[in-house]
Amino acid sequence: MYNFIQENKRTIIFIVVIVLILGGIFTYRTIQRNTGTYAPNVDEVHKEIIKYADNEYVIYNIKNEDVYRSYYRNFMNLLLNDPVKAYNKLYHNTKADKFNNNYDNFLKYVKSLDRKTLMTSDVTRYNDEDNRIIVVDNTGSSYVFYENGVWNYTVDINIRG
Repeated sequence: MYNFIQENKRTIIFIVVIVLILGGIFTYRTIQRNTGTYAPNVDEVHKEIIKYADNEYVIYNIKNEDVYRSYYRNFMNLLLNDPVKAYNKLYHNTKADKFNNNYDNFLKYVKSLDRKTLMTSDVTRYNDEDNRIIVVDNTGSSYVFYENGVWNYTVDINIRG
């Protein structure tokens, strides 16, 4: 047996390589075929999908409170998960006064915050005036959102704790 392996070493290696390549291709195609979106209640999902004709639309009326909560949740998400984007959303006076226009100071500040409290906080009061939305959450922290357009805002923060 040993002599057979020694004499046919190249042929055996060639066959093993071919088998591995074919196995890899088979595995890759199987994975590609079986991956997709997990939707356990597919029938329920399809019931909610409404197809509109060309140039047909539906007007949704959203309360101001919902928009303010969305701004707040969006900023909390950025603050917790993407500090670079959160820093870019800060009002220019906030960057200068609180963080000396230094991202590292902001990052230290974000790391000192209680993540669990921020993740579970929600808007309790709000006030809007002159493209300014003042939001107070259940921790007593306040945020002033300056609207520059739809979903284009800067924010001044005053986080307690």
